[in-house]
Amino acid sequence: IAYPLIYLKNYLSYFSLQELFIKAQDNVRFYSSSEFGFLFRWQLPFLIAGLLVLLRGKSKIIKKIVLSILFIVPAAVAIAISPNALRALLLTIPFSIIIAIGIQSVFQYAKLWTKASFAIINLFGIYETTLYFHMFTSHYPNTHRVFWGAAQKKMVEEATNYSKEYYAIVINETFLPNEKIHFLFYNDKLKPLFVNSSWQKPLEWNNKRILYIRYPLETPPNAKIKVLKNITLDTPLKEAVAQFLEL
Repeated sequence: IAYPLIYLKNYLSYFSLQELFIKAQDNVRFYSSSEFGFLFRWQLPFLIAGLLVLLRGKSKIIKKIVLSILFIVPAAVAIAISPNALRALLLTIPFSIIIAIGIQSVFQYAKLWTKASFAIINLFGIYETTLYFHMFTSHYPNTHRVFWGAAQKKMVEEATNYSKEYYAIVINETFLPNEKIHFLFYNDKLKPLFVNSSWQKPLEWNNKRILYIRYPLETPPNAKIKVLKNITLDTPLKEAVAQFLEL
């Protein structure tokens, strides 16, 4: 009984006013700020107007296509954790069409006082859109850097700083996957050795200093390794993204 209810809850979450217009809870990689929903607030009256015009319209083909996408997409993605803007990206198609219909109908058929309201909504739209891009360009790159590769960039930079002091750089990619592409991108001159958790230091390296990079873990007090530093990002949560050790 629980699974159908969870599925229904996930499905309906894609039509929640909270998620659509107020403050979405989904991943911030898509919105750039959790202060915004899937859509701008100024689009709400045009969404309502467009939906009414679409439902009353004579073109059955457009109506069927738009409404089919609108209701089928959430049905397909509701089986996973919802709402998720990336999985439901196709919803931009019906929402854009409906909002465009609403804008066109209000401007074409509205009376003078309604056109004045339309102008006010436009001004609010300009303000909200400007605020969004301000958040996107000024605040978001700092507050959510961890989602956009800042962790990998800092790890490569720190490894570069340590590289002259060590015979080799070894990276445990068991919990740090896909790091090869980041080292190639940020510093292709470094040639680290990528290994898994079963790797052991070769006998011929016994007298060599090795920089070992892994996911941050607790080190036993009697371990024959030296923790150099934990690499953290300058964010409010101070996320630890990698651990540098000397072997």
